[in-house]
Amino acid sequence: MLKVWNVVVLFFALHLTYFVSFSQTDFDNFLKHELYSTSRSIVNGTPWTNSLLYRGHPFCGSNNWKTGDVIFNGERYPDLEINYNIVEDELILFDNKKGLVKLNKRLIEEFTYIDESESTTKSFIHKELVLGDGKEFFEKVYSGTVTFYIKHKKWIKKNIGAGYMGTLYSNNKLYIVDAAGVHLFRKKGGLLDILGSSKELNKYIRKENLKINKKHPEDIVTLLMHFENLSQAN
Repeated sequence: MLKVWNVVVLFFALHLTYFVSFSQTDFDNFLKHELYSTSRSIVNGTPWTNSLLYRGHPFCGSNNWKTGDVIFNGERYPDLEINYNIVEDELILFDNKKGLVKLNKRLIEEFTYIDESESTTKSFIHKELVLGDGKEFFEKVYSGTVTFYIKHKKWIKKNIGAGYMGTLYSNNKLYIVDAAGVHLFRKKGGLLDILGSSKELNKYIRKENLKINKKHPEDIVTLLMHFENLSQAN
């Protein structure tokens, strides 16, 4: 009886060892798969698909794919086909072999792309601009005595119909960073309060017909450049 019991125990021990060994091998092979690798190569990430649940698109600027450069894990990767998903704050890479890949955001430091359909070049930095919010992507629009950032974002207005669950709308936030800290503003009054409201700046805004709001960041840059010139003159 003892011998029979020993045989049974040996049988299950051998099969258990095989099962554990097989499982570990399977797991190792899974990790070695290029797309899901633990490697820090830029082309590794998770697959991404556009859910198409909402009217509109989730990208910054146009819906077209942009050619850009990415600084990833300390290394620069040029001439990539990318798109910035501002709904999820994720950078999407189009790779000929793997399709659409959501890059590991933790390893992205900066990226720049050209949106040919809008004739614009945008540069983004991955940082914690607002204390407590964690690291996010911010467009670095202007840098001088002060720095102008835009946090691009889209929100969902739920209005079920025509095959959609809702509509995507832009909801960008504007920030100025100076020696005193980080400042959020929306319109002319808020920006002038940050810069130090003056007759000269108001006069310049009227003269150049500048629109200081979310829809006209180029006018904000024009005002900041004038502000720099005034500061240097004084």
